[in-house]
Amino acid sequence: MVESNITANENDKFSVSLLAFWVKGVLKVDNRFVHIDLPNTVLWGLIPAGKNMQNVPLTGITNVAVSNSYKLGAMFLGIVLAFLGFGMFSSSFLGGLIILLIGVLCFLSGIKTSLTFEKSGIMQTIAVPFFESTKIRDFANQINNSIAQRQDDTNVRMNTDRQINATQMSSQAITNAIRSQNTTAPVTNSVANNVQPGNTKFCSNCGNKVTADSKFCTNCGAKLN
Repeated sequence: MVESNITANENDKFSVSLLAFWVKGVLKVDNRFVHIDLPNTVLWGLIPAGKNMQNVPLTGITNVAVSNSYKLGAMFLGIVLAFLGFGMFSSSFLGGLIILLIGVLCFLSGIKTSLTFEKSGIMQTIAVPFFESTKIRDFANQINNSIAQRQDDTNVRMNTDRQINATQMSSQAITNAIRSQNTTAPVTNSVANNVQPGNTKFCSNCGNKVTADSKFCTNCGAKLN
């Protein structure tokens, strides 16, 4: 069985071809990346031919969508083979049955479920057989949930950073206010000491020099005569 190299459980694996349903790919998402590991195939998906491996950052993914698509060429070929098989029943029942079954498979292989997402402005589509549609839709929901969770985590970090910055600014403002008070506090005594000698008197309690019309000492608060 051809499978992906990404470590994954069965829910992450899916068939990439209806005709070669044993050829498996893997789509997996975590909180940082979308992991894609798809085997390329040729000849209607019967033969594996290399791999397509990508790790796409969640931050670069937008516009995730799931839709059904139809490959008219494969469906038309299937119808032709089915009619051919019916026509062979009269001559070779077994051969007609085989051709009929191949025609049905070709027709059904033309019905695809597609996961489309935009990464860094580039649209990418992953097409799988119709019977894997449930897994593809679940995977699309996982991508959307992971993107939403990552955005919520980013918002929480931004709010936390804003609160920390606001707290730091508030603390700095308080510190600056205290420093400003300590710087301006001695001004009273300085002004008092610079009073002109002719208009001064001295406190009888502490000897501090004050203006002649002062009622109380500016240094000790004693009442002046």
